[in-house]
Amino acid sequence: MDKSNRNLLAALLLLLAVCSGLALCGTARAQGSSVYDRILRLHVIANSDSEEDQALKLLVKSAVVDYISPLSFGLSDREEAKEVLSGHLEEIRILSEKVLRDNGCSEPVAVSISNCYFPVKTYGDLTFPSGRYDALRIQIGNAQGKNWWCVLYPPLCFTDLTRGVVPADSKEQLKDVLTDEEYRSLQSGQPQIRFKLLDWIMGK
Repeated sequence: MDKSNRNLLAALLLLLAVCSGLALCGTARAQGSSVYDRILRLHVIANSDSEEDQALKLLVKSAVVDYISPLSFGLSDREEAKEVLSGHLEEIRILSEKVLRDNGCSEPVAVSISNCYFPVKTYGDLTFPSGRYDALRIQIGNAQGKNWWCVLYPPLCFTDLTRGVVPADSKEQLKDVLTDEEYRSLQSGQPQIRFKLLDWIMGK
């Protein structure tokens, strides 16, 4: 194959790869759209990335998870979960600030239920697509540090992930609120496109 034909074929393959990538992204977005609408996340954002602020974030997280655990079971859908938690935002704020004060920190805490953008996140052996999700959002101080998150509805925040795998009973709860296709999309992770043929054509 002469150089001009090789370059033409390479250009065509590159165009095909781009089109395929756009199609995959469209499919992932279509699958994810209902996932966004069915899940409520917990999002705790540290004041900063200092070691002290990150440790305080985890203390607040633990206290909040313990508090909301009995509130999070037996709920029928995400909207009911939001409604229940909306009635406890002030208590969660007070609890969070108490944890900080007990540990010598005077930063304020803001608590809300907000629609927030999340990048692709892996929770145990499940991968949640990037996009905007409703979340119980706890912002500590300037909220400029690394965050901690979990799935609040269905209640996966209370599972043991020490082995890196979401327990079977928690997965069943997730399956109850998602379609089979949506659930499979969380297990499949992110598609990858390889360009080995293109490399061969270019003589690499």
